[in-house]
Amino acid sequence: MKKVKKLICTIGTGSYEKVTYTFGERRKETRLAPVAIGSFITGEEKGLELVALLTQGARDKYRDGLRSEAAALGWTCTPVDIPDGKSEAELWEIFEKFGEHLKEGDEVVLDLTHGFRHLPALLLSAVQYYAARKRIKILGVYYGAYEARDESNNVPIFDLTPLVDLPEWSYGVRLFSDYLLPKLLAEMLKNIQRRSHQPGSQQKFSRLQKVASALRDLEAPLASGIPLEAGFEAHRTLEKARSAEAEEELSHLAPLRGFWEELEERLESFALPEPKVPKGDKPKKGVILTIEELERQAHLVDGYLAISDLRAAATLMRELIVSAVILHTQNPKRWLEGEERQRAERRLGVIASWNRGASQLKKLLSKEQQELATLWDQVRERRNALAHAGMREDMVKFDAQVMRDLHDRIERNLATPSFWNTEVEHKDERWLVSPLGMTPGALYTAIVQESPDHLFIITSQKAKQKVGEILTKAGREDLEVSCLILDDPFNGFDEAREKAEEALKEHGPHWILAREVIVNRTGGTTCLGWAAERIEAALRRDLGLEPRTVACIDRRDPEEQRKRPYVRGEVIDITQR
Repeated sequence: MKKVKKLICTIGTGSYEKVTYTFGERRKETRLAPVAIGSFITGEEKGLELVALLTQGARDKYRDGLRSEAAALGWTCTPVDIPDGKSEAELWEIFEKFGEHLKEGDEVVLDLTHGFRHLPALLLSAVQYYAARKRIKILGVYYGAYEARDESNNVPIFDLTPLVDLPEWSYGVRLFSDYLLPKLLAEMLKNIQRRSHQPGSQQKFSRLQKVASALRDLEAPLASGIPLEAGFEAHRTLEKARSAEAEEELSHLAPLRGFWEELEERLESFALPEPKVPKGDKPKKGVILTIEELERQAHLVDGYLAISDLRAAATLMRELIVSAVILHTQNPKRWLEGEERQRAERRLGVIASWNRGASQLKKLLSKEQQELATLWDQVRERRNALAHAGMREDMVKFDAQVMRDLHDRIERNLATPSFWNTEVEHKDERWLVSPLGMTPGALYTAIVQESPDHLFIITSQKAKQKVGEILTKAGREDLEVSCLILDDPFNGFDEAREKAEEALKEHGPHWILAREVIVNRTGGTTCLGWAAERIEAALRRDLGLEPRTVACIDRRDPEEQRKRPYVRGEVIDITQR
């Protein structure tokens, strides 16, 4: 779309005398201020369209003179008939006439020098309205201050553009303060720098554009609830803002004076400190997990809750809980690694499951762990509902106060290590879980090599009769033995599934408290081995344990194994890491 530069003015019916209008170093002698202003802002440029809003009296008196002066400067002149503006209806007609001569993409200069005194207020409001509705660009608003002329009849042209910008400044400040959207402020700063380089400008800015660019880059991560990227961009923007403040006279522009300090304070609350490693493809590696970093992210959550962005708030609250667990109970240096975060999430999921489930498991948790488990469940539930766009049967509830209460519990405990502890106190005991078929060698080797304190056997009624002999041969008659008996050790997979679940309920609390649980995968039928595998999976999934998995190997030939079964074999660690 072709851009057209238009100078819009009003002309009254007064007798304007010839004066010298001044704008910085520029001077123009004329009776009509729009002619001077147009020549100041265009210089040698041709193609300006002068749009003159004229009452009947002004049309008769000045139309031909305007056309003549415009033609001499290489402009076109478009007279627009307007009423006198003596009633509210006529004012609205002028408003509409103004808009009829604006097209999307026009670049507009507004002259408020001549005309009825109430028209400047109307035109100021109108140009702001059409800037939003028709996407016009306001290049400037000017006023020829005849009352401020000197003894030589020199009349200064005042740049009133900042007055037009004030509503936009107000809106931009509110968008950033109330909704964490800084892009409009970026556009305002960009416009200030651009206008400062127009002819007649008293001060030229050179660093506002850099601040504007950084603010634009800040909006996406800040609005999306991504705290580290937002922290980096806020840090960069803060550096640019401080540099602009130090090197440019921002105090000369009234909207910037009070705003700049607030901008820096706001950015500082979001910003990350300088990374400890050189910037590169992975600058986040330099972010150290500390209480201060958790508090910075919690402050971001406060901001999202303040603007009712519950999705961003819930998402970051969930990650705050994970990070706090890692800081206080795991390896903070690896806090951004997927494996470290998944480990914390698994532990949180496990204690939440215990807290919801069987009473004997819940009793293993301290009061703080029960509170953490409940907090995790409540935050996770809300985060999932919002992150998946409410795609569930139940209605999503938008209770901001509940979210604030949950966040308050997170913030209140960030510096309390005991609150984030997901581990229970272990006994110095080791359990061996193993299948047992009709050949005793694998179980014998596992007992001799691993020296467990407790033995859990998955076997048949017939094979169970060998247990006493195996313990005697291993010299471990002291071992406490529990058994899962399958009626059909060859095809009883459904039976094995049910009994494995029962065993988990009965023995789960003991396995949780054990220093180590070892699962032997060898010995017995396929069905017995599958049952052992099911229990191992449940230890990881439901109890949050990390059992060690082994296989017992006897390298002798089968005949020799049958003749002499009680010979120590090898134990190979096959744990899935």
